[in-house]
Amino acid sequence: WSMKIEFIGSMLLFAFSLLNHKIKTKWLLFILAFISAFYFKQYYYIAFLLGYALCALNKNKQLEIRSTIIKLILLVIAIMLSSFPAAWQYWDSSMYAFIHFKAIDLYSFYHVIGSGLLLFLIIGHQPSINFLSIRSVLFLGKISFPMYLFHLILLVLIANPLFLLFLPCF
Repeated sequence: WSMKIEFIGSMLLFAFSLLNHKIKTKWLLFILAFISAFYFKQYYYIAFLLGYALCALNKNKQLEIRSTIIKLILLVIAIMLSSFPAAWQYWDSSMYAFIHFKAIDLYSFYHVIGSGLLLFLIIGHQPSINFLSIRSVLFLGKISFPMYLFHLILLVLIANPLFLLFLPCF
């Protein structure tokens, strides 16, 4: 399901970068794109915009927050939003009830904003950058996408025959 979003999001980001390249009011176009994605409930495309904005802000050294208290508050907010339950049955009967609006379904929007906040905090935290630069972590990042592409094939070729093999035992 995510391949379509990743492909279209990448193409939209290339188009956005092309349009945004020579415009002096870059942030105006960014805000307009953000509002459009939100209005049309295309929340996952907002993740691409957030990545673009974080990259631009980091490049211009505008991402620094010095206050540890603010960083901790943002971390709690990021974790809370990122862990918002996707199952609607839990929205009103959990600690998330105060951010659930019955009129609109925002769970994927919350996930995107929470992960964007988490990325924002990681970019500004040198120990996190150092950890993510370790050779073994880089290797896991390198193989994660091919594993994602082939995991269904492996499940069908390996797990299904094993299940059928051991089914009589149960």
